Amino acid sequence: MFLTVHALAAAVVVEKFQVHSSALAFVLGFGSHFILDMIPHGDEGLIDGAGKSYVRAVLPWAFGDLALLALLLLALGARKPDLFTAPVLLAMLGSMVPDALQVVHHALVPIPRYMEFHHRSHRYLGMRIGIGRGALLQGIFCLVMLSVLFRS
Repeated sequence: MFLTVHALAAAVVVEKFQVHSSALAFVLGFGSHFILDMIPHGDEGLIDGAGKSYVRAVLPWAFGDLALLALLLLALGARKPDLFTAPVLLAMLGSMVPDALQVVHHALVPIPRYMEFHHRSHRYLGMRIGIGRGALLQGIFCLVMLSVLFRS
């Protein structure tokens, strides 16, 4: 899933369960990433390649995704500034680390066991959907998460 989806879902988990520990929030965000990746979401094969070609392919998507997340957080912050506690922010960061580790694997230091675990989470249900349906699913998921956060 896109980073925006992971970050918003992690924020909802920490906010709704009233997690006050920053360390626990980070771990919950990190773990939620793999749970969400089990849901077929259409972007699994969006970027193929290895090594530096993977990094060159993924960076434009990542920057665009982070720009969208920043805009959503600005809108959310304008209406709910008290939402941005250390645990919520660390949960959001933790939810994005698994994808950052993929870049580390391809650009700096191979971490094959981690990569196999991450890829296995994508294949857990054994189903795939196309990018069109995946984008729609992720868009709906973002809207639901934003709705929950705006109401909290």
